[in-house]
Amino acid sequence: MPRYICRFSDLDRSFSRHADPEEVDCARTRRLAAKLFRVVRPTLAAQPRRENLYIAIDAVAWAAAMILARAEDRDAFDFFTLALTQKLALVESSEIAS
Repeated sequence: MPRYICRFSDLDRSFSRHADPEEVDCARTRRLAAKLFRVVRPTLAAQPRRENLYIAIDAVAWAAAMILARAEDRDAFDFFTLALTQKLALVESSEIAS
């Protein structure tokens, strides 16, 4: 499991209504990411791993496409592209550092 998700094992219980708005969004994002990863993890662990990796990626892409297609914000796709690029860079840099 990626380290950035492992560090937040109690995400469902750690949300605070009194947090700074930027921190609330960050906490909500981490909680949702952890929940999504928990759903996908059994598929990633199943054999054959390579085939199931692509199945999990395709499912995540389908979910993202459904969300983006229904978004009324025209900048949502650009935001998604930027967020994905930044998260990949963050994960890769943290894996290199460890």
